[in-house]
Amino acid sequence: MCGIVGLWHRATGAPAPAETLARMAARLAHRGPDGRAARVEGSFGLATARLAIIDPPGGAQPMATPEGRFQIALNGEIYNHAELRAELRAEGVPFRTTSDTEAALSALARWGVRGLERLTGMFALAFFDAREQTLLLARDRFGEKPLFWREAGDALLFGSETGAFPPECRGPSRTDSAALAGYLADLVPPAGEFWPDAVHSVPPAHALLFRAGAAPPDKLEYWRLDATPRDPRGDDAEQALALLRRAVRLCLVADVPVGVLLSGGVDSSLVAALAVEAGARDLVGFCAGFADADHDERSFARAAARRLGLRLEETVVAPPDPEELDRLIFSYDGPFADSSAIPTWAVARLAARSRKAVLAGDGGDEMFGGYRRYRARLLTARYNALPRVFRRALLAASRLIPEGHGAIGRSAVKQARKFLASAEEYERAPWRSTVAGFSGAQIAALVPGLSPFLATPVRGERRSTLAARAGADEQALDMRRRDLVAYLPDDLLVKVDRAAMAHSLEVRLPFLNHDLAAFAARLPRAALFTTRRSKPLLKRVAARYLPTEIVHRPKQGFAAPLGRWIRGPWREMFRAALTGKGGGSLPPGFNRSFVARMVEEHLALRADHGERLYALYVLARWWQARPEALAGWRGG
Repeated sequence: MCGIVGLWHRATGAPAPAETLARMAARLAHRGPDGRAARVEGSFGLATARLAIIDPPGGAQPMATPEGRFQIALNGEIYNHAELRAELRAEGVPFRTTSDTEAALSALARWGVRGLERLTGMFALAFFDAREQTLLLARDRFGEKPLFWREAGDALLFGSETGAFPPECRGPSRTDSAALAGYLADLVPPAGEFWPDAVHSVPPAHALLFRAGAAPPDKLEYWRLDATPRDPRGDDAEQALALLRRAVRLCLVADVPVGVLLSGGVDSSLVAALAVEAGARDLVGFCAGFADADHDERSFARAAARRLGLRLEETVVAPPDPEELDRLIFSYDGPFADSSAIPTWAVARLAARSRKAVLAGDGGDEMFGGYRRYRARLLTARYNALPRVFRRALLAASRLIPEGHGAIGRSAVKQARKFLASAEEYERAPWRSTVAGFSGAQIAALVPGLSPFLATPVRGERRSTLAARAGADEQALDMRRRDLVAYLPDDLLVKVDRAAMAHSLEVRLPFLNHDLAAFAARLPRAALFTTRRSKPLLKRVAARYLPTEIVHRPKQGFAAPLGRWIRGPWREMFRAALTGKGGGSLPPGFNRSFVARMVEEHLALRADHGERLYALYVLARWWQARPEALAGWRGG
């Protein structure tokens, strides 16, 4: 695991400046505190900041083949490196180390781009062929590890975070209007790009092949998930268990002790159980909770730890002060307002005190149908068949009932209002998976200039592939498919990577093993969710290891109690940022009176706008930090 950066004067052949590479790697010191190194040859240079987990003495990077033709910098872990090494040795390929980096280097040198298909793991890599003058930038199948690139003058720059790029090479840039609309709708920018005219992200399961000169790169897709449902099989539970066992064992491969992030939910608890079953040495669990009992899951994490005989370390998440909140906000590559980043940040900080790597249960909900919204989609599809006049009257009536300040997702009134609003939004925008942020109508009122960008999704894969008359089952399964290709890489994996790597912690996700994913993606709907149950198949597996109160507990999520924090310790901070002197700190074009009304409704307990106000606060902080980037958003 490390942070990687590189620079190539591919058009002019000018020498790559070693001092620039060194500064770029230094900006990623948090991703790799165990050492930095660079390799410069002519117009091309690579540099890394390393977090040493596999073969600490031998796996230094950047790494080259003995004759120097091929070079690699790898961020992530190749879990099947021992298998690859054995296969390549049988073909006569020599090895100098036991590192996963050398296994990936040799696989790509031997098999070319098809070598990517042989890698099991999470990775973002740069692979340079000095003889052919080609550069391959590639990411893992789901996008667990980030990789950005941009052209600046005659230089191609790439790196694990945009913050690694030299300041003079980060602009000029302009916020894309469609990306801003996507951010307000989903609380995160689509495809991880807020400034797509300047900085680009290598897509998951893709490689970009650059050649000397100025031609655009070739885009190569090396893997695609087939999510076509199949018929149920009698051994589905056994096969799921066998695949998950193998995935957990692979994720335990390390030359340092590992831990596990334990929320007390089914997914993380099952990962912990299988890690214990696999004989993981010195395994420790880490969990985060809140003083607010409505949001605190630590009792379930303790129950799981007791059942498994696991030592558990805990932290209580307090509302971050302005300085700490800024550190979190600017650890991302642009505005990012998924509030679960706050407890993720806290538990990563706790785990990093004693571990370099941990396993976690992220991805289980997408793979095995754990989100309530899938069940709700079955119902909204049927609800939307009712006459529109009846539905609008019901929605209007629901808005007359105050939400109050009950726990997120617990208030029956709030759930009913969320269901009715979601049904309307899904009818307007069938590609949306979540309605976490602003609705289309709210965005139009908040930023009138964005209205033209609300009609279609930013990324083609976000679009629904269904016919207009698709049934409820098809609509719900299509929502899950889009979670796998959009929500997972755009939100969840970005959140985990930046929050953890800010503390030099690697998070490994067994549920994203591609063999397990290929199996789970084709499960029939009834094995994933019904109108009354989530994850029935996975819960059959979990029941072998975990107590009933964990297996069958309602899903709670990991969101922070933003509503109460904004009414309490953050009250004046948010008021100043959003409605203060001169209209607050939001960019031009925002409807100030609409924002002020939202703030007052929230503070008066007439509505819960916590997630939406937090998204505006994050945007305001970025506007203050990069006004030149956000100033041109209305240009489209």
